[in-house]
Amino acid sequence: MQTINNDNLYLIIGNTKEELSVRIKAIQDLDLANEEKNSIILNLNKLLERNRPTTNEILIDWDPTAAERVVDLYIVKTLNILGDDTQNHRIILSITHANRFLSEPNELEVASKIIKSINDKKTYTDVFELLKSSNNTISENAVITLDNLQLENAPLRGENIKSLLSSKELSFKFSNLREEMELYAKMSNGVIILSQGVKEFINVNNYRRSDEGKFINFEKSLSDILETYISELGFDYYIEDNHIVICTYKEAANRWIHWFDETTNSQ
Repeated sequence: MQTINNDNLYLIIGNTKEELSVRIKAIQDLDLANEEKNSIILNLNKLLERNRPTTNEILIDWDPTAAERVVDLYIVKTLNILGDDTQNHRIILSITHANRFLSEPNELEVASKIIKSINDKKTYTDVFELLKSSNNTISENAVITLDNLQLENAPLRGENIKSLLSSKELSFKFSNLREEMELYAKMSNGVIILSQGVKEFINVNNYRRSDEGKFINFEKSLSDILETYISELGFDYYIEDNHIVICTYKEAANRWIHWFDETTNSQ
């Protein structure tokens, strides 16, 4: 198979009309050994200044602006491999502006992987600073990013969730958010608890989850609901005293801030 040289790969990376997966692969296929390091760094930095799509149109599961930020993230990762960390601020920029419209790849998941890969202390600190933002979306994005990192002794999520909940699929039927959340707690036989923030939220924002006069019905295990679905409702969870507490992202952000302060002070 013929190897594509770096000059051609640079063209693919910068081509906004090319498939995102192809552009990401082009970054990963760059030959970092047979081109002078400073030359690669220069070319990658030039690519970060490329022209961006001018459209603001967001399609189902696709956001062209977010796609460009994902390309940036992979470029930043490669720059760090080459010893250049001057563009790491773009990771924070990505987390700040990330939305849920680009589903594959998920922008926040990519950001988390890049953060873990480069292991830069300042970038970690900058993510924690985002938790304090008055913009709820930015704060939520920071929480999701930190959750994805699966840090040791993290204050959210938890690996032993399946040891607290049965893996048996249960039947659920509800029509509004409050019914849904209270049903999860009830079906867990006391293992799942709704935080004060969640209780207040579902009382004020008890929106319908189904069409008028109809119900949502499905069968799923409680562990699957928590691990793959609860975040779609705008909630997070943590384990405390053998209970699983479903909380709001605001409460989750406060737990992360407290954890970071304690961890920093103990070092």
